[in-house]
Amino acid sequence: GNGFEDGQGIYDAYIAHTPWLPSIYDGLKNLSAYIEKNAKFVDIMDIDQAARDASAYGGEMVAFPYDTNYFAMGWRQDVFKLHSASYRDTYNEELAVPKTIEELVLVSERLNGLDHNGDGEPDWGFCVSPQTKVFYAFLAPVMQTHLRECKTNTDGEFHCGVGERTGQNLFFDVDTFEPLIHNEGFKYAFDLYNRFVRASNCKPGGICDFKAAFSDGRCAGAIALPETLTEMLLEDGEYTIQPRLDEEGNVVWAPGQNLSDGEYWGRRSIFPGSDKVLDWTTPGRPLVDCVGMKCPL
Repeated sequence: GNGFEDGQGIYDAYIAHTPWLPSIYDGLKNLSAYIEKNAKFVDIMDIDQAARDASAYGGEMVAFPYDTNYFAMGWRQDVFKLHSASYRDTYNEELAVPKTIEELVLVSERLNGLDHNGDGEPDWGFCVSPQTKVFYAFLAPVMQTHLRECKTNTDGEFHCGVGERTGQNLFFDVDTFEPLIHNEGFKYAFDLYNRFVRASNCKPGGICDFKAAFSDGRCAGAIALPETLTEMLLEDGEYTIQPRLDEEGNVVWAPGQNLSDGEYWGRRSIFPGSDKVLDWTTPGRPLVDCVGMKCPL
């Protein structure tokens, strides 16, 4: 049928949000045996650990991960090339694609106020829609270094997917249930996020429409979910940058016009990591440099 009102309202499969699983798991089929039997078709270990954990209950897979979203970083190659020389002269370093949230914030602050689309008006750093889940994207690399205990082999390589659970998360101490907000890591991530938003399209008294800001060519890059980034970065995407026309309809500016043949202005990468992480193994959980076993991933 087309709904629960047709027939018996019983279906072979359901698509459900993860938070529903604890209340309905006892009515769901245990899929662990099926997954193991069909391992050559279904590589469950190829699915990220967080998605696997969210689909399990009581140690068994009671659902199969259908979709998961993570924030990613999009950046404009034409903007980075446009400002590369002045950036080098001003800061005595190359303008490079950020690999950490610290670099992301710093680059965004430095590109904020420059003209990215040739209209003579100051534009912004990386654009964003300032939602709580975006802040968690900044918090996660600081607070979660590994979800399971890590081991090293004789070559010094880290293996962090099969050990005991560490209990690392963004919300509560798994032993005391105390909120995980009173620590250096949380404050550190919040300060970085605050600086990032202030260098973005979100100005005091303004409207934080980062899709419109990006479409106008005013963003050096953007932080968004992958499907939104696709619509921003593709040439025919829904939120792609629109060329600026004169009164006669002639193109006076277009993204990527300063690039060489074969280069494209829209690029994307995974969300950056962090130079600093919370040390879960030391009393007081101080903030430490991301090195070695303190930060294996």
